[in-house]
Amino acid sequence: MSRHLPRVTLYAITMRLCYFGAYNPTYPRNAVNREGLRRAGAEVVECRVGIELGTPARMAGLWRQYWRDVRRCDVIVVAEFSHTLVLFAWLIARMSGARLVFDPAVSLYEINVVARRTVSATSPRARYYWAVEWLALHLADLLVWYTEEDRAYFGAQYHLSESKSVAILPGVNTDLFRPLPGGTHEGFRVHFNGAFLPTHGVEIILGAADRLRDQVAIHFELIGDGQTRAEAVATAERLGLTNVTFPGRAPIGEIPARIAQADVCLGAFGDDPKLQRLFVLKAGQAMACRKPVITADAPATRRVCQHGTDIWLVPPGDPSALAEAILTLYRDPELRARLAEAGYHTIHSYFTPERIGENWLKALSQWP
Repeated sequence: MSRHLPRVTLYAITMRLCYFGAYNPTYPRNAVNREGLRRAGAEVVECRVGIELGTPARMAGLWRQYWRDVRRCDVIVVAEFSHTLVLFAWLIARMSGARLVFDPAVSLYEINVVARRTVSATSPRARYYWAVEWLALHLADLLVWYTEEDRAYFGAQYHLSESKSVAILPGVNTDLFRPLPGGTHEGFRVHFNGAFLPTHGVEIILGAADRLRDQVAIHFELIGDGQTRAEAVATAERLGLTNVTFPGRAPIGEIPARIAQADVCLGAFGDDPKLQRLFVLKAGQAMACRKPVITADAPATRRVCQHGTDIWLVPPGDPSALAEAILTLYRDPELRARLAEAGYHTIHSYFTPERIGENWLKALSQWP
């Protein structure tokens, strides 16, 4: 089979893509990518195994599925978090004549060594993460990053050719995340949902809640679970924060209804270099629900949003600034309405599945 991609336009697509890896099909990155590609006209088939399997079982299952169900495709897209499967996908791609794309979403090394701090930077495990990532990034024919900031950073870190990397924003499922009736509730509800990780800065949110404890109308709802949740709950108890509740993890299908009941939604606030390179997806999801959003200032966010127009930005790692921002929006319902409306239009301009699918096909059509 020829390894040249078929001719592609946004109106006449003859491309067949195989989405490949051990991934959760409801995870926003791959779910929106796949739906967007289909809406843009591409044929998308899946070769997927469960994330609970070990690497040998993953490889065996993917091998059987590919040669039984897929057999032929123009492009194999290795899904997010599947770094350890890129070498295996590269072998299948070379055997079947397909081009290989990797959409890592995160850095295996950075997420474990820097963000979650689960291993020491000098440990053998850290060196293993770096080696696996280096190999995966160099084997892929094309790399897809969340932002131009990620593209530049990892290009420098791993000495990658600019021609093999593109940036495609994380899409928002605007069929799910849409404005819903919020009903009535007492007070002023500040909403956060997501993984409790050091990079998300839940401790910054708690610091803001502490500073706003005398504002009896303001209440914080922190939905989710993860590495730092127990610590966050303990901190709230130690500080005596009666204005914060931790409902626990909620299914993604329930999140839009929880957002609808909020007056302001929060993004991420950790003082982490990684966040400077990201547009925080939870912020985009809330904007798609036509809610005002506060999140940490970052170059990647300013690339698509403008402070005071469609989003409210605060310095990262600064609970006082976050508290002041919440108080500003609490006191100004007209500002909240303007931010919500403009944010909604920003999402529908750049982040819908249709736009993401178009961006993917544009990148693939210009691929040498």
